[in-house]
Order: sequence, then structure tokens, then C-alpha cells
Amino acid sequence: MSASTIINLPFKPGRKVTISWETIEIDSLDIFYYLQSNTQIKSIVSSIPATELEYREFSIPNAPGDMIFFRIRDVADTTIYLDSPGYEIPSTVDAEQNDLVYAFSLSQNYPNPFNPSTEIRFSVPESQPITLAVYDITGRQVAVLVDDVKHTGWHKISFNASHLSSGLYVYQLRGLSTVQTKKMMLMK
Repeated sequence: MSASTIINLPFKPGRKVTISWETIEIDSLDIFYYLQSNTQIKSIVSSIPATELEYREFSIPNAPGDMIFFRIRDVADTTIYLDSPGYEIPSTVDAEQNDLVYAFSLSQNYPNPFNPSTEIRFSVPESQPITLAVYDITGRQVAVLVDDVKHTGWHKISFNASHLSSGLYVYQLRGLSTVQTKKMMLMK
């Protein structure tokens, strides 16, 4: 399953948003959200058929300045398919000036462990030069997946590691002033 959150504009407290996804090989899913200021995970909808491909009835909570994150998981085995990038909840005035503000965020690759391909998602708050590189456990760079200017929003990159040995790898996202790193496991 690949998943993405798609947000209606303008993005502001009280406005309903659409959360959509693409599915393969699962029957139903749960959708949750949490705020950066309160990491208690709250249910949006439970056991929705995965074939519906979207849910339209979620209203953005009234928490201007906070970040909201979405999570989609398989009902059957609770595998998490998406931990979305963070979206800043603007005040009503800010929402009219700038509909959606993204956080600089690097998501966990999926699937993980993987063989030989995986998908990496990240978001950037503004257009900027971005580097996404993969390193082995010794710190040696083994792949550069992105070395380009990326525009505001979320992005996904496929990584094929068929030329690499099984083991633990680190992937790192670098922006103008921020660096984020995560681990992934290649199992052949």
C-alpha cells in the first residue's frame, strides 16, 4: 500500500479535509491524527474499506500554530502504512495568506525491512536545495537519491538497493538549515 494525505485548501481550523490513499492487498484501514503539542493519537475513522480510497469528513482541530500529523494503518495487523509529514495549523488570518504550511520532515521508509526496493517520503516547507543520501553502517555514502531543488510540499522517492548487501543503512535528508536521519534494514 502506498498512502498520501491530500489536504483541501484553504487549510484552516474547522475546515474539512480529504485524506486519500492508494491500496494494494488489504481490506480495511484505520485513520488517526495527533498534534505536536499533544502526542495522544486520536481516531478519525475505524475499519474503513481500503477500496474507498478517501475519507472526506475530518475537520481540522482549532489549534492555530500547532502541527498536525496523520497516520494510516491496516486494521488486520496494525501495520502503519503512513506517518504523514506535519502540517502547520494556521490562524484564520494566516490561512487566508498562506493556505498550507509544511514542516521539514523525513518519514520512515516503507516497507522496512525491505528487499530490494523501498519508498522514502519527505516534505519541505519552502523551495530549497535538498540532498537525500544513503549511507552504510560505516558512514560511507552508497547512494544519492536527490540532489536538486525541491518545491514546497511532500515528495516520495523510490530506492532500489539490489546492488547492496543485506544490512542496516542510514538515509539522511539535508536542507538549507535542517538535517534529518533515519535507519532502514535491507534483508535479502
